[in-house]
Amino acid sequence: MQLLAIRPSLVLLPIGALVLVCASMTDGYSAPVQWGVFAACMRWRAGPLLATRSGACASKRMLWHYRRMQSVNCRNCDKYFHCQANYQAVRCKGRIARRVATAISDCRERSQPGNRRDMLADQAANRHGRSGRSCNKYLRPHKCYYRPSSGKCKK
Repeated sequence: MQLLAIRPSLVLLPIGALVLVCASMTDGYSAPVQWGVFAACMRWRAGPLLATRSGACASKRMLWHYRRMQSVNCRNCDKYFHCQANYQAVRCKGRIARRVATAISDCRERSQPGNRRDMLADQAANRHGRSGRSCNKYLRPHKCYYRPSSGKCKK
């Protein structure tokens, strides 16, 4: 795959966004991210795709939702935010956005040791979002009291 001439800002933007996504992906219950594992996984899975417009768009959208998850700090809502991040990321144009969203989600799970059942549930939420289905199923049924309309967590 040959890369076209790309502005340096387009290369730095997704890389910076990706670092921020990883730095902000704590839900208070998970083990810390193993950065070496994450970096190797992303290099192998996404590599130059992050420097494309749709790859940058996908990583920015995922960053926004992961940071929102952290700032809201609402119990039992991580699945909703995983779903929303992937849903919004694949709405960027092109197949590359889907591949980048999948790579970020998969590499995050691989680089964060912990509860296997929770990891599988996170991956199911990621796939649900990438498929374009409503993420609302991860709200009340999962005892998540986040209100997307207000952006607040209320029980």
